[in-house]
Amino acid sequence: MRHQDLLVTSLAACHVAGTTAPLGLLDHLAAFALSAFPGHKVAPNPQFVLRALEQELTQRSVAHPHETARVILPGIDGAYT
Repeated sequence: MRHQDLLVTSLAACHVAGTTAPLGLLDHLAAFALSAFPGHKVAPNPQFVLRALEQELTQRSVAHPHETARVILPGIDGAYT
């Protein structure tokens, strides 16, 4: 859970910097987590990350937090169902 919280903070920083996360970031992090920490559930849950990012952006009073979260995380919609 702590890894996902750190990821959400980093993604919120992308908004502040005016950039997006690299395409496939969550897949890359999941693959790394599976190989680096076998048997541990540290891979990011895409839906948790998206919802937490939306909440973080809302707390920061970002206009249109739901849409902004999807801009920061391109390809998130429909990729993880």
